Amino acid sequence: MYTINCFEQSKQIEKFYDLYHKLYLDIWGNYDNLALHMGYYDTSIKSHEESLLRLNEVIFEIAKIRQNDLVLDAGCGVGGSSIWLAKLKGCKVIGISLAKKEIKLARKFSKQNKVDNIIRFEAMNMINTNFPNNFFNVIIAIESTCYIINKLFFLREASRILKQGERLIISDYFFNKSYSLTEKYYMNCINKESSINLCSFENFESLMKLSGFGNIKQYNISSNIRESYEKGIIKLSKLIETVTDPLLKKEILEEKKRNSLELFCLNRKILQYGIVSAIKI
Repeated sequence: MYTINCFEQSKQIEKFYDLYHKLYLDIWGNYDNLALHMGYYDTSIKSHEESLLRLNEVIFEIAKIRQNDLVLDAGCGVGGSSIWLAKLKGCKVIGISLAKKEIKLARKFSKQNKVDNIIRFEAMNMINTNFPNNFFNVIIAIESTCYIINKLFFLREASRILKQGERLIISDYFFNKSYSLTEKYYMNCINKESSINLCSFENFESLMKLSGFGNIKQYNISSNIRESYEKGIIKLSKLIETVTDPLLKKEILEEKKRNSLELFCLNRKILQYGIVSAIKI
């Protein structure tokens, strides 16, 4: 039964991204950097577009990626972070996603950016890849583990395909460990409304240790992504006013509802956003 549920969820995730990748790009206004993730705001940031690239910088600084590294971008979207990394470091990158339309776009964008000689994109499930053992130097997962029902499946697969002593970096949402009944209600709402399955960082850390990872560190950057939500909700509100298609308008309204709920929980510290780094031991 669980295998069937995982299969059904994989199909739901693929459908979700097939529908939303263009909407996200339109809302975020980032066809130049192709980022489908949150932005990182600090005193150096002057625009939302800069914040998206800044999160890439923060993640890859923590990962300490070198030119000779082979990197897996697990849940690569339309390839924005992979392309950015390949152009910056000149390293080889493989990006995988369940959504075939995303992979098609990622291949197109990598050619446009003239890095298709060192990047490849494949439609693949990140909990069950076809890569050999001990293959990658670095695995990056940016806002993709939140969609996995059983995090242990991904972490064990990551451990299998990662070389010993090498790096796993995850940038994603987590629930705070301590919560009241009211907070649990909001947690359930987020999981349901956003079609995700979040856990606490403490639970995630335990699963990482079970999967053979050590030297685990978390960087809580909740305060740095808050402005992404605020600007995103404003953009969604403006977009609703201009859209005439009733089905698209409905989807945008739903997206605004999800963003508002997540921002509310972020402000209440029910939800947190963090970057997690670990080493395969």
